[in-house]
Amino acid sequence: ISSTMARSSRRPPHLSPSAAGGMAASSLLSEGVLPFRHTSASGYESRLSEAKVSDEDVVKSNRLDRARLFTRLFSPAVTGTTGVMPPSRGGNVVVSVQSEDAGCPRLARALFLLGTYYNLFVVLGLPPPKEGDSTGSEKEDDKMIQSLRKALRGGGNGGGGGEEVLPKEVLPDHRIVACRSVTGLVAFVRQLHRPEFVLDHDEEVRAQLGRFGFTVLKYDAGAGSNAGSGISNLGRMLLPS
Repeated sequence: ISSTMARSSRRPPHLSPSAAGGMAASSLLSEGVLPFRHTSASGYESRLSEAKVSDEDVVKSNRLDRARLFTRLFSPAVTGTTGVMPPSRGGNVVVSVQSEDAGCPRLARALFLLGTYYNLFVVLGLPPPKEGDSTGSEKEDDKMIQSLRKALRGGGNGGGGGEEVLPKEVLPDHRIVACRSVTGLVAFVRQLHRPEFVLDHDEEVRAQLGRFGFTVLKYDAGAGSNAGSGISNLGRMLLPS
């Protein structure tokens, strides 16, 4: 396997342009995951600033917004956390998003701020399969996931130009996965190299992952979260305004 990967000419889409380790960068992997410092996301804000795609100080603006985001994330009144501080830059984090929240612009912005500071993984919660179909059509599921990925990225700019709030350089497609059950989400998280925290809305997820020592921040998913304004409860919780 090692020799095959070494001969690979395919460069991972999220690998930093300046990263060494060969085309496949297999030597850079840690527990099967590309460390944040070697990803394109780690230097994305700096590249935007250097390119001067906006008159705004992108790095400073994002730093202020990220500080507000962390204040919300680690507030006992918002996510029920006590004694938990924001992890150091570069750790693995997982955010669980309901499928109906994927088009929220505030959520896309919040994920951009997380994805340019941490190794971000997003788990989309798909709706239950149709009655009489325990698994759903694979082709239909693939189509749904592609559509949700596109909606999750939003429009406008992610703090300095570009057509998407959440570009693939910050969160590549393969780091946006999907599942339909608590079991699937828990299994995915446990396969990662010790995420710093998991953001989810389900008490059962917190209970199951808590048994294994994971830090789970719980948010209120609410009902009809995108009604009217297009702002989901998760987006509103992370970035109130």
